Amino acid sequence: MTSDFTRNVSAPHPNPLAELKPALESMTPLMAAVIVHDKATNRVVLLQRSEKAKFAQDMWDLPVGKSEPGESITQTAVRELYEETGLVVKPEALKVAHIIHGAWGRSGPACCLVTAPLPPQRSRPRA
Repeated sequence: MTSDFTRNVSAPHPNPLAELKPALESMTPLMAAVIVHDKATNRVVLLQRSEKAKFAQDMWDLPVGKSEPGESITQTAVRELYEETGLVVKPEALKVAHIIHGAWGRSGPACCLVTAPLPPQRSRPRA
């Protein structure tokens, strides 16, 4: 005599993973922070957050942001750098410098710190 469990487990299924729903809300949030180093002047790009920023109000910070669903950490770094500074870098120019995983409770954000060379010119004027 077989149980229902045995029958269900042994029953063939064309793609057992097809029934799994994405667990995006339970996954560790990913962030990318970009260190843009101008080797000619030995300086890095920093942004001063506004007093109304969601975090680090009035503080200096690296260009940083969260990954969109389905976005690679490289795509996040390139997108966030452009959105926050107007600088355009090629994904292949990025190099991983460090990975930081903070645990807040059971899971917390993971941040990939990447370096990028200073592009020759800004892609758009900044206000």
